Amino acid sequence: MYRQSARITACNEQRGAFVLDDPPISRVFLPPVLKIRGDLIAYVQVTDDTDIEAVDVTLLDLADDAPARSVQAGGYVKIASLRLTAGGAVAWIACRTTFPPQLRNGRGTDCYRTGRQAYVAKAVPTGDDLKFTELDRGRTITPSSLRLNGRTLSWKKGSRRRTARL
Repeated sequence: MYRQSARITACNEQRGAFVLDDPPISRVFLPPVLKIRGDLIAYVQVTDDTDIEAVDVTLLDLADDAPARSVQAGGYVKIASLRLTAGGAVAWIACRTTFPPQLRNGRGTDCYRTGRQAYVAKAVPTGDDLKFTELDRGRTITPSSLRLNGRTLSWKKGSRRRTARL
């Protein structure tokens, strides 16, 4: 995978090279909100519309010809961290914003420490879709605290570490 100007291109032995992102319609962000695991790629994509900015978490399987699966993370949110399992489950921590955010995600945004309304979510592949589940929310979630150990997801809320199964 590499970035060439505003485009991101991925290569796969069976499928060859293809473009993940084609601006100006949408923007794809690099790590920490883009994860690769084997033939799976999970990434955050922001689509600008005249009325709202849609933030999607997208899962692409390079091993088959199926279209990418996306789930809406919300409008006007910033994704602070993203994790991907070998089975295609995706988890993230996002911060809500009350105004159109700067089009950046990950570190370097105002979504890197506690204090903002944040939520932890997961999306699990179900057929051709991703099933969204919100796991936790609150102002004391540390956006950079998301960890994945096997199928156990953990994050920090206040002084305690919380867990969920992916």
